[in-house]
Amino acid sequence: MNATSVEMPDGSRFSGSEEITGTTISLRGLGMPAPSRFSYTVVGGVYTARLTGLITSELMPGFIGRSRIRAQGALDLQDDAGNTGTLKLSRNGVAQVSIVGMEASCLSES
Repeated sequence: MNATSVEMPDGSRFSGSEEITGTTISLRGLGMPAPSRFSYTVVGGVYTARLTGLITSELMPGFIGRSRIRAQGALDLQDDAGNTGTLKLSRNGVAQVSIVGMEASCLSES
């Protein structure tokens, strides 16, 4: 199991864990699905958000030793204020966040 915890400059904390549950082989390369659980807590616990779902890391073999790692999948979002939504990561680097009543997308710079 991989676990991480980061304290933000204001004292807030982002933490999470993933566990790779197997390896798949396809034309796209090797895939490693990992049930993922993350949480974000503001100092003093006045706000907490949870993200849970399945993220698949893919190792794509390249020509002349240039392999790439990318991720794709989705996480369900939920916070203690009653908000819900989904975070979707696509193979082409687009992250789409949908929160009930709102929507935003961004491109990664890789």
